[in-house]
Amino acid sequence: MSSENNVQILVDPATEGRSESISDERNENAERVSIVNSTRLIWFIDDDIINNLLSDRLMKKHHSSYHCRTFTGAEEPLELLKAKGPEIPYAIFLDINMPRMSGWDFLDEFLGHMPETKVKVFMLSSSIDPQDHQKAKHYSAVREFISKPLKEERLRLLLD
Repeated sequence: MSSENNVQILVDPATEGRSESISDERNENAERVSIVNSTRLIWFIDDDIINNLLSDRLMKKHHSSYHCRTFTGAEEPLELLKAKGPEIPYAIFLDINMPRMSGWDFLDEFLGHMPETKVKVFMLSSSIDPQDHQKAKHYSAVREFISKPLKEERLRLLLD
């Protein structure tokens, strides 16, 4: 292996809990390496790109010690969780109504694969259907049902 392909990763203790992206600048197609402390990783799963953008900005502005990752569908995060890779989130904010796979379908598969998970799930939805609120209570991982949009005060209560 040539020295051009080596990537050295240095972790500064002052940045613990934040994501650091490192890439080999000599190669534009170099794979990015993400270092994330999973106790500070928050996932937002919502097909609404604007809602994801707002949630990401809210996290960066008020909770910069957390790393935020957004998904516009439930399939990719489900595969990441099933693989039990290094990026198991501390919490997931999950929309209900999404194309291809709903939030309920995601929960059924996720909890079927990892029934004893410690991942906290917060349903983040615009649904006003009382049945959705009741259904959320039947999932052990769901901590709360939150109406969109997510507000800073609410987020602070959930994460602190």
